Amino acid sequence: MKWNKLGCIYSVENENNWMVSHAQLPTPFLMDDRIRVFIMTRNAQNMSRIGFVDLDRQQPDKVLGISQKPALDLGPCGGFDDRGVAPSCMVEVNGRWLMYFVGITPKVTVPLSYAIGVAEYDHASETFKRLYPGPVVDRTPHECFLFTSPFVHHYQQEWRMYYTSGTGWVDINDTPEMLYDIKLAQSSCGTLWQRPNHSCLQPDYPEEALARPWIIETDQGLTMYYCHRGSRGFREGQNAYAIGQATSQDGMQWERLPDPPDLGPSEQGWDSQMTAYPALLKVDGRYLMFYNGNGFGKSGFGIAELVE
Repeated sequence: MKWNKLGCIYSVENENNWMVSHAQLPTPFLMDDRIRVFIMTRNAQNMSRIGFVDLDRQQPDKVLGISQKPALDLGPCGGFDDRGVAPSCMVEVNGRWLMYFVGITPKVTVPLSYAIGVAEYDHASETFKRLYPGPVVDRTPHECFLFTSPFVHHYQQEWRMYYTSGTGWVDINDTPEMLYDIKLAQSSCGTLWQRPNHSCLQPDYPEEALARPWIIETDQGLTMYYCHRGSRGFREGQNAYAIGQATSQDGMQWERLPDPPDLGPSEQGWDSQMTAYPALLKVDGRYLMFYNGNGFGKSGFGIAELVE
């Protein structure tokens, strides 16, 4: 099995005043007649909102339409999401469409802080309504930094959230850079989470950061796709994000595997410096991976298909 890249599908180029650049953290969701891909997009002041791009279900490289208004706007002043929001995972439960999203706020000693919220989709308005004004995953006595890019699914009658947890900041040439690992939370309802501070996937070396886990079930067990980077020069391409994979039988303990060679940076073009933020969707028997390339989504998002 290998991954076949279909190329860059969509990039943002001054669509409107809230959608100026970036199609970051592509979050696909299968609808009856289309694939809706929610994205984090930025305005001229670098504030982010959630929009979406509709793709043809049979021809996923064909764009059908683009959102004309934010699907989720900024939170209230002083809230955990007043500087930006980003999509991460969609879950359908008893006819309800829930999005687990990331709220962004500016800080003083470090650039930003993140926490995780949840919102429900309103079909009539094609927008999301927050279930709570505050986050559902935020700081605890044992996790004291930031939280981002969750993946939520049901596993053996239980809700599980695999999320990116900040483990500290490292000083790189007088610039603080965040370190992450991937932790596991459990819930009986999807909103109140038990968090034992369990790291299910850890860095291989001190300055490595792991982010954006995505889980699929196979006959051999569970496979996690994620992205990882170093802390030095990663914005310019050196030690930049690459897509990795890991396997598990129980979803608790994971074994890292070599990176999929077909998902690495291309020799040239929109994903020649990095491949980041993988998200998978099974569409009519096809496994599609949505991911970002150069500039953390500034160059757009693309798709790769799993083929024999």
